[in-house]
Amino acid sequence: MSGIAGVLGNGLDDKIKYIYTKIVEQYNDENNKFKRKKIWLFGFSRGAYIVRCVAGMIYNCGILKYNNEELINRAYEIYRSRNPNHDPKGQESQKFKYSFSHKHPTIKFLGVWDTVGAHGLP
Repeated sequence: MSGIAGVLGNGLDDKIKYIYTKIVEQYNDENNKFKRKKIWLFGFSRGAYIVRCVAGMIYNCGILKYNNEELINRAYEIYRSRNPNHDPKGQESQKFKYSFSHKHPTIKFLGVWDTVGAHGLP
């Protein structure tokens, strides 16, 4: 990412989806002896903002049962949406979680320092 892109917050969408994708991969890895372990997220500055968004995405949409780019993009759209049906307790969000996500994923710890936000995300 270029310096200008970093200042403007460009690339945040991709970074949020990338981290979420890695969590989905690890959560669903059959060879992972720590399957279903609790999730620890850490970030500093822009990274703090990114992991806060990832935590929000998990709260809103859960952790997908399948590593599917289309579903990951849909989960991100639901997370970003201002539609009340896409709120964590909203009908569409609940339907998405029920259909595609694991039940009750746990974020054990969210450590953030000097959060810097951009892009109009919560």
